[in-house]
Amino acid sequence: MTRPVTTSGSPRPWGRCGGALEAALRRDPGGPPPPELGALLGVPLPPPKKCRCLDAARLLRDNLGLRTALGVLEKYGRNLLQPRPPRHWRHVRFGNPVFRRTVDAVTGGRGVLRLLGYTEETGEGLRFPPGQGTPQGARVAAVTADLLLLRAEMDLLLANQHPNPQFFTQILAGGGHRRGAAGAGFVADTGCGGPHSICAPPPMPPMPGGGGGWSCASCTFRNPGPSVLCGVCDRPRLARRPPAPTQPWPCPRCTFRNEGAEPRCELCREPRPPEPRPLKPRPLEPRSPKPRPLEPRPLKPRPPEAPPTRQRRLEEGGRRLVAIVRAAEAQGVPAEAVWAAALSRGAAAGPREAVSAARAGLGAALAALARGAGVSLAEAARAWGRAKGRAGTAMEACLGVRRRQVGGASGGGGAGGAGVPAGGRRRRRWGAGGGALGAALAQLQRPRVQPLLARRWEPEPPFDFDCPDQQALARRVLAALGVRSWGRAGLVARLGRELGLGRAAPGALAELGGAVGRCPCPDPARLRRLLACDCAVCGGALPRHQAVFLASCQCPLCPECFRLHFTLGVRERRVPDLTCPACARPDLADDAQRLLHFSTLDVQLRQFLDPATYELFTQKLTELELQRDPQFLWCIQCSFGFIFEAETGPAQCPQCHQSFCPRCQRPWDPRHASLPCAAFGALPDAPRDPRAPPAGLAAFLRDHGIACPRCGVWFALARGGCLHFQCSQCRHHFCSGCRCPFHPKDSCPDERCPLRGSLHGHHPRNCLFHLRDWEPPRLQQLLRDGGVPFDTEPPPGVHPAPGGGCGVLEQKETPSGLRDEPCGRETPPGHAGLCRPHYVEYLAGLIGRAGLDPLPLLSPAELRAAAERHLPGGRPPPLPAESPPGYARRLRRLLQEHAPLGTGTRPPEP
Repeated sequence: MTRPVTTSGSPRPWGRCGGALEAALRRDPGGPPPPELGALLGVPLPPPKKCRCLDAARLLRDNLGLRTALGVLEKYGRNLLQPRPPRHWRHVRFGNPVFRRTVDAVTGGRGVLRLLGYTEETGEGLRFPPGQGTPQGARVAAVTADLLLLRAEMDLLLANQHPNPQFFTQILAGGGHRRGAAGAGFVADTGCGGPHSICAPPPMPPMPGGGGGWSCASCTFRNPGPSVLCGVCDRPRLARRPPAPTQPWPCPRCTFRNEGAEPRCELCREPRPPEPRPLKPRPLEPRSPKPRPLEPRPLKPRPPEAPPTRQRRLEEGGRRLVAIVRAAEAQGVPAEAVWAAALSRGAAAGPREAVSAARAGLGAALAALARGAGVSLAEAARAWGRAKGRAGTAMEACLGVRRRQVGGASGGGGAGGAGVPAGGRRRRRWGAGGGALGAALAQLQRPRVQPLLARRWEPEPPFDFDCPDQQALARRVLAALGVRSWGRAGLVARLGRELGLGRAAPGALAELGGAVGRCPCPDPARLRRLLACDCAVCGGALPRHQAVFLASCQCPLCPECFRLHFTLGVRERRVPDLTCPACARPDLADDAQRLLHFSTLDVQLRQFLDPATYELFTQKLTELELQRDPQFLWCIQCSFGFIFEAETGPAQCPQCHQSFCPRCQRPWDPRHASLPCAAFGALPDAPRDPRAPPAGLAAFLRDHGIACPRCGVWFALARGGCLHFQCSQCRHHFCSGCRCPFHPKDSCPDERCPLRGSLHGHHPRNCLFHLRDWEPPRLQQLLRDGGVPFDTEPPPGVHPAPGGGCGVLEQKETPSGLRDEPCGRETPPGHAGLCRPHYVEYLAGLIGRAGLDPLPLLSPAELRAAAERHLPGGRPPPLPAESPPGYARRLRRLLQEHAPLGTGTRPPEP
């Protein structure tokens, strides 16, 4: 039983340190020892005065292995202090082996558990009261703090680092500090003492040893006087001699062998049987001996040496037999024949003589015996050994055994006697079979089964689910697919017809038969949904086992769509476009996904594509992997590929011997050896870069082109539409205004992004995405502040569009299809001959290329939106008593420091 005692008004000898330790344990129950423990250890008081709830003096005096038990009890307390205690926190079972070896092995362990709240005891262990929903935090924290403190005190004592070891000497000597009920916080009342008694302490013996030292009661080691623990066995100074080890005892119920003095069986908890009482010796009644006269006996002469006894003869015969058997095995002669030869020659024959005699006549004798009796050589050898080398006896034995075998096979009935020929042929078959019944019958019946063995089986015909006789189909399904009942076999036949399987091979029906066989309650609609699927491209229904799946996704494709998609992709597109036609997975920019995708796709394409298309696929895939090597180059003259491993100097094609620069791809010139590629390309007579477009095309792309930031391919951009652009070569999504990437659904690198579930991009604040709503005068002011010139009138030589209006070409949808036509909107004055949207796009392009930051011109509302969008932690709230202008200045400073603009992100001009 545990009973709380209120602490109001009671003295607290451990002061504020104890309360701080309890608070630290309640804050972090599973953490390391709190720092407050060190302050409490430094208080120069004995452990009984520091502990609020435990009787530390009696625990230390009555127990030896106390430290481990304190650690386990502390773990119980920490578990109860957790915000979410463990699953079975309400119970402590006595059958737990850790509990039995630690807590239950010390005196007062169960009393500490009662202090923690386990107040009700059942037959299986301790538990909390049924009406108590949660542990009492203050009480558990106080008890756990005492356990942690007492264990730390013992650790310091065992490490010889305790500042006051004399306190433990006083406790072990019986002069420990005892407390009354008024100074206790939570105490254990076990019914065997006062309010502090966890168990009744035994009377302490007087202090052994004198002032110069003391002798340990366990190991008799002489220890110095001030020491508390023995230097050899670590037992306390006043500990009694340990009890003698008890003998192990077997459990009468489960026969488990228990070690030690456990009162119950460790396995089945059966009580230990009482020790048998020793038998009392009965006193023998004295008999009165009859007096006999002592007569002198004459001395008998010593008998002569006795002949060898029977035991000695058996030993000698055994040694001789072992020697003969070993000699026979060494020479490869049957031991029976050697033993027979030894017996025929008498006891004087040694192993060598017996082996020689057996080898001389054994072969001819066994061959004659086998021919005469019609038996095998092995049977003749066995009969020869049993007859001890007598040929007549061996012959009779062989003939008798053969007659019994043939008679039993002929008249035994069943498979043994049916169709067995008689006479000499039967005996010859027995001899060929070595005397074994199974081998002889196999030889005798082989002619009858010869037609069956010579029959050639045809392959099993396919299942025809369109046949009119559905019962015959169900019977075959029941026999071949292993379904459990006639109803399930009929269900397989019906599902195969509904799924359109037609004529299917037995191996292709494993999934259908397994699904029907595993289903506990076959539901045709559910099985139809499980076994059928729709093609992700054409939407056609087909059985699941006929669908084709890529390793990177779970989109089902019909074989025809799979073949057409990858045939057109290999012939007309690039290898990086060979992804799933439904979900465009995987991401081939990831090396791991790319290797897995192409390693499995190669096997599938070999099966579905024609040989020419598959060879083109392998060629393109090889070239793609070679281009990933930074040392791979294409010749600028003959398009021959090779590996260039040198770091400097010109690269020479092995096929046409053309020399060129491996970096800028220009034909090699001796002046290029001392000039970098940019300086060499700036020379007036420098060779033209073969990768650069013609001058007219370069000028057109400079005004109306866009370059992919990933692969660098240029495209002619038609105005109109949104800012999202997808490269047709590398499938990269990016913004045409700032070139930042667009992230598909669930692929944004920012886990906290609110737009993660849709296609979106994170645009800088000087992108057209944010500036398209600004008025042109505001954009012109930003360009003037940045010193960037801009046009307000049409450039000289530009002719107005037919019919007037803006002349920028836009992609428009017409009845005949998409066409590029002039914009045609009204051109306000001062807009360089452009309409307002196209003039804003022109000014925003100048701002982006110049890297101008529109931050100084943002309004307070725009500043708050920019801070919410671009700051890593979101928009900070305004400070108390912070004015709106001050808040705007702080947001502008945070954006400049934590979200600065980079240089222009537009790729180099063509």
